[in-house]
Amino acid sequence: MLGTSAAYICTDINVKATECTIETGKRNKVLLQPVLTSTVEALRPRIDGAVDLLLFNPPYVVTTEEEEVAEQVRAGLGGAWAGGTLGTKLLDAFIQNRIILQLLRHGGRFYVVAIRQNDPNSLVRAMQSIGLDASIVLHRRANREQLFIIRAIRP
Repeated sequence: MLGTSAAYICTDINVKATECTIETGKRNKVLLQPVLTSTVEALRPRIDGAVDLLLFNPPYVVTTEEEEVAEQVRAGLGGAWAGGTLGTKLLDAFIQNRIILQLLRHGGRFYVVAIRQNDPNSLVRAMQSIGLDASIVLHRRANREQLFIIRAIRP
């Protein structure tokens, strides 16, 4: 969708997920070279202020803090879904530490997936409180989950 001149940077903590990302790119004729890292830590500060579009599908299932920590350390399949007591531990860090603001260029956009249990309206307010223009742009039911897409734009 973004064209062949865009640089696509993908990250994940799970080796199998990075292999799936490579295969997805091949099937769509897009070169994807994922980086094995937690979020974007291995890429900073080099990409700070240079990101036009950031898509984030964080672990969002409500779990105990102990389970979230164990799954993230294990970096297995559970790391893809274990999100802590509100299901937003990783996203909360992205907001509270202003990582979104640091990564996006002015006018850059951030899209994140959330579920009803994550309290999407609260996430929008948190993003707005750090200066992002944020809103829920899509709400859809997928089986038993109510999915939300939140967009935040750096002014």
